[in-house]
Amino acid sequence: MNKKFFFALPLFLYSPDGDAGSGGGAGATSTPTVTVTPAQANPASATPAIQPDTAATIANLTQERDAANARIRELNRENQKHRTSAETASATLEAERVDFEAYRKLGKPADLDAAIKERNTLKNEKVENAARTERDAHLSEVAKAARITALDAFKQLDRPGLVYEIKDDPKNKDAKEVFIKTQDASGKDILQPFDEFWKPFLSSIRPNTTPRPGAGPAPAPVQGGQQQAPTQRPRLGIF
Repeated sequence: MNKKFFFALPLFLYSPDGDAGSGGGAGATSTPTVTVTPAQANPASATPAIQPDTAATIANLTQERDAANARIRELNRENQKHRTSAETASATLEAERVDFEAYRKLGKPADLDAAIKERNTLKNEKVENAARTERDAHLSEVAKAARITALDAFKQLDRPGLVYEIKDDPKNKDAKEVFIKTQDASGKDILQPFDEFWKPFLSSIRPNTTPRPGAGPAPAPVQGGQQQAPTQRPRLGIF
């Protein structure tokens, strides 16, 4: 009969510090002390100070950035200016194209020239006719005030530069007096009575009438400081 035997061996714990069995008893260990520096506790406070060379580099880069931004703004303004000029030129060309198409519908250049000349001629004739009508109306008033009976003959003798003035007759409140503005030898403006100015032609413009009392001999009309007689028009054949 075989028998098995068991032996109980004591268990020993090894302590690196050689103090096994001391302090807390068998199996107790010690925790090593760890020292933490302020830099490790707060890494932000450990940023080194900027050196002079680094500050100068940053300043240079900042200046270059500002200069580049200013150049970009300048280029944007120039671009906008050119864009505006291009848009204006495009609008002008479009307007000219529209005008050209409108002119093409009017006809050929020669036809346009003829139409413009005709229009100008009609315009000038209209102005002349209006001036002539106004002058004829004024001469009619003058003839009435001066007791002219041959109105057509008087209008033919009239010169465009003559200025007539109609005034009330101080001797007769129902009558009028007519004067012609002329100049004397010194160039001073004077008013010459109608009958004196037209004395050589009174028999033609006022035929079969008696001269007004007190008219007397008439001096030659004065024009521009020189004695001149009224100009007789060649087409008037009654003189």
